[in-house]
Amino acid sequence: MDTPEDFIPENEFIELPQLDSSIKYAFEGYIDKYPEDAMKWYYYMNESNKLQDKPTPVNGLFDETLLNSYREFMNTRSVTEIDNHTDGCLFCKKSWTSTENMPTMTLLCGHKYHTVCNFMDQYANEYTRCIVTGCGIDSWLYIRQMFRNRQANREGVEDILIKSYKKNIGFKTELKGLKKCVAEVQKNHIGVLSLMSSTRNEVLHKHIHNINHLQEDLNQGVKSVQESEQMASYRKSVRVFRKKAGIMFRTYHLSFRELYKKQLLSCPWRIRWVLERHGNAFSYRRLGFRIYPGKKRWKDPL
Repeated sequence: MDTPEDFIPENEFIELPQLDSSIKYAFEGYIDKYPEDAMKWYYYMNESNKLQDKPTPVNGLFDETLLNSYREFMNTRSVTEIDNHTDGCLFCKKSWTSTENMPTMTLLCGHKYHTVCNFMDQYANEYTRCIVTGCGIDSWLYIRQMFRNRQANREGVEDILIKSYKKNIGFKTELKGLKKCVAEVQKNHIGVLSLMSSTRNEVLHKHIHNINHLQEDLNQGVKSVQESEQMASYRKSVRVFRKKAGIMFRTYHLSFRELYKKQLLSCPWRIRWVLERHGNAFSYRRLGFRIYPGKKRWKDPL
């Protein structure tokens, strides 16, 4: 392995996020010897990372001809189905010779499939393992591990550069000044929050008796709603629905959600949320009031 004294990195040949542990030792020695280069390398790392950003998709760009060609391929059954991955794609059971013009992709395990077949299976089943008998390798498991290793290497290099920054007198002076600014902002922020809290407490203290009376009236209102004939009728109608929906499901194997999705029945979203998800139809918080500071004044609803 090269010694730190002999190691001189160059942008054209070294990708910092991919440095392994052995080269990191040499790189750390180089930065210790040339600390003035740390800022350049940190800038280079950020710029090189920007180059890997995904391009912005073009709005409205959709090739109908391409879609129709793949749709026709997926809807056409194979005349002679294959059962071996060397003869054809195990997803669509079509041979390689009969689908020469179809793009293919090879997974990390080395087994090949039609590109569209593999994507369709992943999209429909959220399943990324190879389906060849005896294989079962999940390519994304390996990809995730490689990506995490790359991220770890990058963070390791960043730690080396930050360690060099900490030895820089100018950096320490600027950091000290920044910490003072943060402390000042925090101090003033706490002061404003304390003032707001005390102001709110003064308003509550001034109107505490009226607020308690209002609270008692709201509690009595909730009790009257719970014991009302309207609430009893609502609960009875829900029980009848549950019974009818159960009969429908056991007989025709159609749930309420499927009936709604197929537009065989319709109802407002709030009722659907209650019947489909067994949610609570009423929140007694709706009887409450929210009073915010502002110019808008309350009006008598009656």
